[in-house]
Amino acid sequence: MKNRVLLLLLGCLTSSHAFLTPQLSMSEIRKSLDGTQLDWQFSLGVDQRFPLHGLQTEMLGNDVSVVEQAHFTGMKGREAVSIKNGKWDLSWRGTSPRGCLTIELDVPESVQRNDAMLPSARIYVRHLVWSKAGLAQQRAYKETVTERARQHLADRDEEFALWKETDNLVSKALHYRNYMKAIESYHYSGHAKALYIPAKDEQVVPIMEDFLLSTRGNVFMRDPMKPNKRVLLGDSTICGSNVLHP
Repeated sequence: MKNRVLLLLLGCLTSSHAFLTPQLSMSEIRKSLDGTQLDWQFSLGVDQRFPLHGLQTEMLGNDVSVVEQAHFTGMKGREAVSIKNGKWDLSWRGTSPRGCLTIELDVPESVQRNDAMLPSARIYVRHLVWSKAGLAQQRAYKETVTERARQHLADRDEEFALWKETDNLVSKALHYRNYMKAIESYHYSGHAKALYIPAKDEQVVPIMEDFLLSTRGNVFMRDPMKPNKRVLLGDSTICGSNVLHP
């Protein structure tokens, strides 16, 4: 993986956190991004059965240029999808172990395959960015949370079995209370948050020496009636990258 540029831009973030790099100027960031290409695949729709392949974008300063258009296989065979140039942005809050890379692209005409649609709108492609130290810390957290969640589920199943077996009303009430407590403990165990933490190395792409980019992200748009509300369109995957002008 030659892509060594996306996370040079992390240097523009000032923080006392050890996860971040020294500050870089915006001119250095733009220069580092020039010529960087990313290959994408989108899986759209509730069942993700509307795959778009072949989209390739190139970073040019703060802009994103579409190098190769996406396509899909429909009733007419291979059909092209027009996607226009856009922008990129990176956010990273304070001492968080992760940031967020967002690519903005315009779709001038809607495209539909069966029940799934890519609407005519500005779409956003968002992927998490991790420092190596931050991801290592979060993976340890995920292991702890996952084991705790498993135990809560085991307690739930055990209490339910005991509730079914006993005919004693007092015991039934006790096991039911424990059963509900186990469900509540599972709900608040943090397992849902931990799902977003990449557990395997193949789920991230190393960029430079100290940072990693999640290969899986999501595609969304803004609700036309409620601009602050996101409408999830599907998933996105980074399939490859290249640096034309290292």
